[in-house]
Amino acid sequence: MGEMSSPLRSAEREFLRLAPEALRMQGREADGWLADREFSLLELRDVLMHRATPHAVRDGVWRRVLASARVSQEWMVGAIGLGMPGLRSVASRTTRGLGTSGVEEVEAEILIGFMEAVRTINPAYARLAFYLRCRAQRAGLKARRREAERPEPCAEVPEARMSRRPWGHPDMVLADAVHQGVLSASEAELIGASRLDGAELHRIATDLGVAYKTAAKRRERAESRLARAVREGRVTAAGSADAQDSPTSAEVVGLQPSEEPVSHPGLGRAS
Repeated sequence: MGEMSSPLRSAEREFLRLAPEALRMQGREADGWLADREFSLLELRDVLMHRATPHAVRDGVWRRVLASARVSQEWMVGAIGLGMPGLRSVASRTTRGLGTSGVEEVEAEILIGFMEAVRTINPAYARLAFYLRCRAQRAGLKARRREAERPEPCAEVPEARMSRRPWGHPDMVLADAVHQGVLSASEAELIGASRLDGAELHRIATDLGVAYKTAAKRRERAESRLARAVREGRVTAAGSADAQDSPTSAEVVGLQPSEEPVSHPGLGRAS
């Protein structure tokens, strides 16, 4: 995929163009933890990605950005740029196995879903970045499902130029599970990040502001529902394709039903 044709790359370029001068805010106006000076959103993106930055500070910055993005197109670009690390992660997971046009379509839908979330999410929520990312992922999963169900072209195309139809891909299972109401978008994000992307669960727990055991239990319950739905045929990797072409529940997301949550030093205990 060429750089010019990627919606996320185009959005990032526009953010980098605007951020140094047009997208700036006073740190103390967002949260007293920040230095008493003006920051560009590019600087703040680095600050928000740092593990030492408190969640309250991240939410404070996001609330300021949301308020501006709802009245300014430039600040909507700023919101996209601030959320770009999460959007890239969502895109990486939801576009696996797709051809160029499919990737572009899914990325565009991810951006649309994210912008809609920026306009409508309740700014009083905690962990705003996580919920914005979940809304973007939901849009990406729906778009991927549509791409998978798109009929193949009638004309013969050299095999090397055709992208493999992603039947049986784990993300298709997550997409269908969200579509069928078996998983929420946040549960699909939790499973996808930890099982498919290899993110450490204790890091995810830290991002969510919960104990490791709490995150492990949430994932365990979600995976149990998912495995049961796959066994019953309510969720498949193929959408409209035959259920027998779908992988088993264990193959879907590498489930380990017997895995016991293990406490992680320094992350506290589940309440």
